[in-house]
Amino acid sequence: MSLMFWKGSKPQVVTQAISQFLTSEFRLGPELLATLWMSEKNGKYSNRKVRMVRIFDPKLVFAGEASRLQFDDLKTPGNEKSLQFEGRIEMDGALYLVDRRPKAGSPGSDSR
Repeated sequence: MSLMFWKGSKPQVVTQAISQFLTSEFRLGPELLATLWMSEKNGKYSNRKVRMVRIFDPKLVFAGEASRLQFDDLKTPGNEKSLQFEGRIEMDGALYLVDRRPKAGSPGSDSR
């Protein structure tokens, strides 16, 4: 059996630590948090080992393939709309996330 850890983990429900961070930093409510998934992979940031993380809405994944999605798939055409937040987890547990949700009135937002 060949496990390919460098490709990242399978999508999963957002962890408690990330949920708490999204609540405190971005004021997300529990109803929205319950719908989000995350994907991770090992990476480097400023020459340090980190865990890269992308948080997405599985309902917005192209062709409904959320359970088979790999970390890098979230930046491909069709799937980039599902990406909500991305960032890294440092080895000491520090979490850094950037909001990738479309801004109101921008292309890709649902304001009409």
